[in-house]
Amino acid sequence: MDYERITELFFDDFSGNEDNTRRYATAAFRFYAMCGKPLYSEAAELVRAAAAARGRDCLTGIRGGIAKPVEQELINAERLMAEKAPMLDDIRAVEETLRILCNKKCGYDILKALEYVYFAHPGEKQGKGDVAARVAQASIQIPASERQIYYWLREARTIFCRVRGLRN
Repeated sequence: MDYERITELFFDDFSGNEDNTRRYATAAFRFYAMCGKPLYSEAAELVRAAAAARGRDCLTGIRGGIAKPVEQELINAERLMAEKAPMLDDIRAVEETLRILCNKKCGYDILKALEYVYFAHPGEKQGKGDVAARVAQASIQIPASERQIYYWLREARTIFCRVRGLRN
């Protein structure tokens, strides 16, 4: 690569990338709700415990036998922890985003908007118009205008992307 191309890639504003980060941030908020809104420390401990249990269950050694079961268990557990690290990073970023939003002027209302729009029915597949219907419902419940709720959701996604280290 030449110098101009690298400069273009690293210093471009990537303004067309917002659609991808919006989907990712929305999915992260829904995943957090689907997990039961855990604290990062709780989620990490559960993943460590599950990885250790799965590491014990899938012991494989050399020539079909278990040569060093303790070492193999640790290797398997570390491999599973590495696979789940992005999910834990998402939970940490959502948790940090919620903490930042709590300290804002309208923080309680922003959290309520997230609750009504992203955290409602997280396990169900989103259909066309679901977000708009939830925003309309949230505008009645909070009360705030639909425009204000969309602004708050965008602000939450932007904070999430900044905390998670995503380009938006």
